[in-house]
Amino acid sequence: SARNADAFDPKDKDMIFEAITSSIGFDELDKTIVGALREWIDEKCEEKIRAIKDGTLDASKALASPATYSGSGSTLFRAIKFKCTGLAKLSMLHPECVDIINGTDDSWPPFATALTMGLCDIADAILEHPAYDLSVI
Repeated sequence: SARNADAFDPKDKDMIFEAITSSIGFDELDKTIVGALREWIDEKCEEKIRAIKDGTLDASKALASPATYSGSGSTLFRAIKFKCTGLAKLSMLHPECVDIINGTDDSWPPFATALTMGLCDIADAILEHPAYDLSVI
């Protein structure tokens, strides 16, 4: 949260906090920053997805294996948790995604997680994954 920001000079911090409070407010500022970061991540992921699809980038080198960490620690689950559609779609192109696309011993299936969070675009992408098994729901 921007409320946790600090400054070298306490007067600067007070001045900045006053400007935030009297205009957009901390909650709206946080939402704006998070939204901008998600957009940027999605744009960068979409660039990689296009490069993978046109053959100029190897999917296994586009990002770390989504299965490097088991279950909820995997890239796919983190992407769902942070509502990063582009990162979720990019991680599903990694060849090792087949190891986690239907869930793991310590996690729900990613489809169920995305659906319960209302992330229909990610849930749709999971349904389209060739290794997804609808019977795991």
